Amino acid sequence: MGNFALNITRKNIHHWFKLLFYFVGSSLRGLFRRGNWRKRLLDDVIGNAVKEDVKSILAAVDGFAKKERFMMNVGPEKGAFLRMYV
Repeated sequence: MGNFALNITRKNIHHWFKLLFYFVGSSLRGLFRRGNWRKRLLDDVIGNAVKEDVKSILAAVDGFAKKERFMMNVGPEKGAFLRMYV
């Protein structure tokens, strides 16, 4: 790869701290929230989807998977492929 040097100065130290706290915070949030993801998913879908609208419910689940927790799901590319054959 090449040489990679971190250039930390008095002017940019606050940016480095923000980056550090972002990664530490997201890791800690993941640790404490990991076991409760099913309830969070249900709450998120109830709060964001239109009742009895399948497309809205699937969009809410996909949105949750993108912003909160990776989930194995069928995205738009695979969904279009499946629609052709089902």
